[in-house]
Amino acid sequence: MSMKRCFEVSVIPSVSMLVRVVLIGSVLSVAAACGRRDAAKADSATADSATASTTTAATSSSSPVESVSTGETTIPAATAPAPSHRTVHHADSAKATAATATAATPAKTVSDTGQKTAADTSKKKAAAGGGKDSLLVSPQEYEGWKMFAVYCYRCHGVDAMGGGIAPNLRHSVSSEGSVTHDVFIQTVTDGRLDKGMPTWKALLTPEQMEDLWLYINARSSGRLAPGRPHMASGANP
Repeated sequence: MSMKRCFEVSVIPSVSMLVRVVLIGSVLSVAAACGRRDAAKADSATADSATASTTTAATSSSSPVESVSTGETTIPAATAPAPSHRTVHHADSAKATAATATAATPAKTVSDTGQKTAADTSKKKAAAGGGKDSLLVSPQEYEGWKMFAVYCYRCHGVDAMGGGIAPNLRHSVSSEGSVTHDVFIQTVTDGRLDKGMPTWKALLTPEQMEDLWLYINARSSGRLAPGRPHMASGANP
């Protein structure tokens, strides 16, 4: 009996200790689980707060700011176009400007041509309406001017103005001079060697001598002004 009682007495404290250990382990497990749950909630709250802050910052940086004093609206630098976008925009603007200038150049040329044509037309109308064209000559007079400009001007002067070496033919063939048609043709044909006038029959035909006479008479009468004459439209020399 003493042995049995001793065994019962020794077993009771062991069971009590085991129960305590199990209870303490359960409490610790529950506490650890609660701690992990609280930590997870805290991390989730921190992440939500960071996301909200980022969204608020992005919204505030992209929203235009209106100045109270000036009433102007300013876009923050964060939303400004990238430098590459501005470069492309400037390049497109330069191309558009160049295209506009190129398109304007032909228009100006056409305008200048139209003005010149209008001026020429007005000049022709003025001549047709009674205006005097002091350089208009016949084909024969035009040929006479050409012969004079080749052979005669060195001594008798450009445009038969007189050159100081030979007589002024405009005066010689006028009513105040002594050179008639026959005298002129004879002098040109045979020359006057004693006066320094060579013969021209080897270079000029009788027709060309007649053309010279007509040109000099036109200059002598004042009908033909000095300068390069021209023929009427459609006339052939």
